Amino acid sequence: GLPLPDVHHFYRAMDYLEEMKDALERHLYLQLTDLLSLKLTLVFYDLTSSYFEGTHCPLSKHGYSREHRPDRPQINIGLLVTPEGIPIAHQVFEGNVADKTTVPDAIKVLSERFEVGECVFVGDRGMITQDNLRALKEAGFRYIVGFHKRGREVSDQLLEEYQDLSQYTPLGEEGSLLYKEIPAAKVPAEDAAENEEDYLVRYILCHNPAKVAEDQAFREQALQEAEAQLQHLKEWLEKEEPRRGRKPTAKSIMLKVADLLNRKGMARFFDIDYDGNKRLNWQRNQTAI
Repeated sequence: GLPLPDVHHFYRAMDYLEEMKDALERHLYLQLTDLLSLKLTLVFYDLTSSYFEGTHCPLSKHGYSREHRPDRPQINIGLLVTPEGIPIAHQVFEGNVADKTTVPDAIKVLSERFEVGECVFVGDRGMITQDNLRALKEAGFRYIVGFHKRGREVSDQLLEEYQDLSQYTPLGEEGSLLYKEIPAAKVPAEDAAENEEDYLVRYILCHNPAKVAEDQAFREQALQEAEAQLQHLKEWLEKEEPRRGRKPTAKSIMLKVADLLNRKGMARFFDIDYDGNKRLNWQRNQTAI
């Protein structure tokens, strides 16, 4: 017989829920383990962000925007979920916090609040630091984390050595993900300190044909768009009628070329030939592509 509550009633109630958030999350977690016989042997951790139009959130800061709104302040939200996608805990961080700095808090939540003694922690490559990996080991957790594909001694060496996809194992049917496991004994010296006898680090190299096709299609579209813009610039240079205003210099033209090629990271895929006057030509660098 009571009237339906308005939205502001729910918002006000959230202030009280926030005060008991930790206890409430633990209570719900214990209910899940009891009712669903849930045993947290695998946990996924990731961050997302939410931007603000207003100015009254003390945690909102300008930072890396996953929503492509760098003009707005934001908060970051760290979320721990089960393999089934059931959230068990979350934490709100300032909008300029780096992913890797939030991992110790997540480990603490699992080991202290939920008293998880052993599980596998799954995170992306933004979580990788030696301190974080050490903290996971000290907590008794194994881990599966994404690793940087380029620019690291380990990844560069392994990807160079294992280019032959016939050595990889298909995960399912033809055309599905391919993978190759690299045992600890073959991991380069950079990670030798990680390969303790009771805690061996393995690398899984993956090749995704669907992602290859997607990347190729995106790259080809970007190449064609760059060529269209180069053609437009070429035709503009070759016009016979006198130009108004300041005459373009060789430097200004090359700056234009660099700008249009760098917008989508296309600079290394083209060889440019410009005579400093009206003749502009280019060709694709197939080796780089």
